[in-house]
Amino acid sequence: MTRPERPIDVDWEEVAAINRTVAEERAAENGADSLDDAYDEANRALATVSQAEWTQDAKGNGADTTEKKTRRAAADDGEPEHWNTVPWIQEISGADLLDTIGNVIERYMILPKHAADAMALWTLHAWTYAAWMISPLLIVVSPVMQCGKSTLLSVLFYILPRSDLTSNATASPIFRLIEDAKPDVNTFLFDEGDSYFTPQKEDLRGIINSGWMKITARVMRTEGDGKQRKARRFSTWAPKVIATIKAVADTLMDRGIIIKLRRATRAEGKEIERFRMLDTSEFGELRQKCLRWAIDYVDELADADPVMPDALANRPADNWRPLIAIADAAGGEWPKRARTAALIMSGEASKVDRGVDLLADIRRVFDDGKPEWLGAEILVNRLVDLPETPWAEWRNGERPITSRGVAKMLLEFEIRSKREMDLRKYFRTDFETAWNSYLTE
Repeated sequence: MTRPERPIDVDWEEVAAINRTVAEERAAENGADSLDDAYDEANRALATVSQAEWTQDAKGNGADTTEKKTRRAAADDGEPEHWNTVPWIQEISGADLLDTIGNVIERYMILPKHAADAMALWTLHAWTYAAWMISPLLIVVSPVMQCGKSTLLSVLFYILPRSDLTSNATASPIFRLIEDAKPDVNTFLFDEGDSYFTPQKEDLRGIINSGWMKITARVMRTEGDGKQRKARRFSTWAPKVIATIKAVADTLMDRGIIIKLRRATRAEGKEIERFRMLDTSEFGELRQKCLRWAIDYVDELADADPVMPDALANRPADNWRPLIAIADAAGGEWPKRARTAALIMSGEASKVDRGVDLLADIRRVFDDGKPEWLGAEILVNRLVDLPETPWAEWRNGERPITSRGVAKMLLEFEIRSKREMDLRKYFRTDFETAWNSYLTE
């Protein structure tokens, strides 16, 4: 069992009965300190038992113990063992689950601020894939080699549902694998994307682009020979991760949540844990909890229409809408964290879009106290202090915008500061035309 492709009717009392039997068996065999400990062990033992075997136990037709079945289900059909996941028995806190996913990723990586939050949200997006009409790519970009792209994809490989990791691909296998997996959906992780998402591979790029929106996520091909030749539709609808050195094509970047990596310093390298490229019980437990949360919330998410930050519009808003809906369903601090991450990480907006956001926030600053002018540094400091805006972490998601950065963006609107004595000033009257042209009341 993987992510729910459609609403699932789970008999949780029946599931609990199975789990209780396994827990009591474990407690008797291993001398567990408490039945609660035995329940935790039983949950983990079920991490890779197939749904078919699970159901067989429920009907009383299976003679094998759960222990013997563990990690055996995948052997018959050649699928990776971690594809076989059954849901966690207890209800799951979405906020706690997102915290755990982010913390696990950060153990092995040096990441920019908010990147772990974005990837945790995207992980649950993959598990709740049936709920969405739009699926943003997760695009991991580094400027040079040895920034951790392959390590990050390997970690995600063991957390994401039905994950398929490759370092090279052509167009045809992708849509055929998607079609063959139905009713399940694979999650594709494309490493070394800079070597094959090239300008010459327009067919590959077109297939990935088509999978961004559900109603366009199909391609048409002909199959067969001679008179047996006929047209066939193939789905391209599946969650996808691309890791690349430097940016891929603009049409892909425009459809993605962008994670920008950098090489860790020697001191930072000593602080992160080395990833051994192996599945573990921790990953198995995470997959179980993700599946349980997905089953419980997929219907709610399908109807979700979250309130988006005013500064997000067009494609960036479409990309972040599923992730913000997940954050709202998870609760806790996640609604605020998701919107903050969206504002700071959405580098897809055009210069004019970002400039309009700046104009709006400058008007907020001038409306507070109605000054006739503000010094350039004072204006920047007040912009940085505005809540729910990107200016405090404008540079690489870590450092605030500078007066030079503000000046450069305002040049798009022919607004310049004026020097009086040794002070650069911005006058309210210089903004009036731009405010009237670009902002609504």
